[in-house]
Parts: sequence; structure tokens; C-alpha cells
Amino acid sequence: ENKKLLETYKKEANENKKLLESYKEAEENKKQVARLVSRPPHGTRNAQEADGREFYIINPQSNKALDVFGGSCENGANINLWGRNGSGAQRFRFGSNGAIINVQSNKAIDIQGGNSKDGTNIILWSAHGGSNQSWVVLGDGSIINTGSGKVIDVSNSGRDNGTNIHLWTKNGTGAQKWRIEYV
Repeated sequence: ENKKLLETYKKEANENKKLLESYKEAEENKKQVARLVSRPPHGTRNAQEADGREFYIINPQSNKALDVFGGSCENGANINLWGRNGSGAQRFRFGSNGAIINVQSNKAIDIQGGNSKDGTNIILWSAHGGSNQSWVVLGDGSIINTGSGKVIDVSNSGRDNGTNIHLWTKNGTGAQKWRIEYV
């Protein structure tokens, strides 16, 4: 029985070590984002630089745009990938406090529930200035959230219309690369 308890203890200690490593990585990401927001490097677009111009957010891997599903203007409307069609559901502008605002609904790209876990859904919500709506466009094409230190990601590196968009730890894949194309 002592052997069983020892194995259980070792397993829990290993899980706690993994949690601590994840926490440390998340804290380091937050520090990096804080530095970017206060002093963006060359080639970085701080979403706080609101100039009112409209743009599309294009994923070069699929050549498709971030899109508000069904053109909805409701809080909680899902963000997905869709072929460019020029609609207001695909046009955005930089707002205050790092927000990226959909021009059709005047609502901000938001992390559902303010959660910072990998796979958390990206939605639209009324702009409120919270960190879950604050983004920085980096020179490498990723769009990082200033609160979580995680980036906007195409689910499973999908390329089809309707592929979900969610939050994920930065890994440098094409699913996390975006291009701002002004209208």
C-alpha cells in the first residue's frame, strides 16, 4: 500500500510541476505583451493606434478573412474563417484600448468569458476596454491578446469556410499568421 501511495504522490508531483511550468510560461507571455504595448518594436502595429481606417484580417495560409458568422451584430456572435466577400462582417478598424472593432456591429473582437485557456472561442462583444478585448498585431503576423499573452488561431489549421477561430498559445504556425489589408 505504501508503494501505491508513493506512486500517487509522484504522479501528483509531476502534474503540479507541469502546472507550474505552464503558469511560468503564461506569466512570461504577459510580460512580453506588456513590453510590446508600452513600446511596440518596428513592424508591430499596436491596436491602440486607432486611425479609423477599415481593413480585412486575412489568414495567408488559407487566403480567407476573419468573418462574423452570418453577419450577426449580437453579443456572442462567433468569429470564423470565410472567403473574402467585401461584407461588413469582414471589415474591422482599430479602436481605443487595443480593441479591434467590427465596423458592421461596432463591437469588439473578444475572448469568450475572458478565459485564457487554449481553445477558448473568439467572439464579438460590446466594447468595454477590458484586457480580453485588447490586441497587438506583431510584425510576424500574429495578433496577440494583451491580457492572456495568447494569439488568434485558426482551429486545427483549417482552411474551409466556417472554420472556427479561437485563442491559442503562440506557436508560429500558419494558423496564427494574419495580414491587415486596408479597404
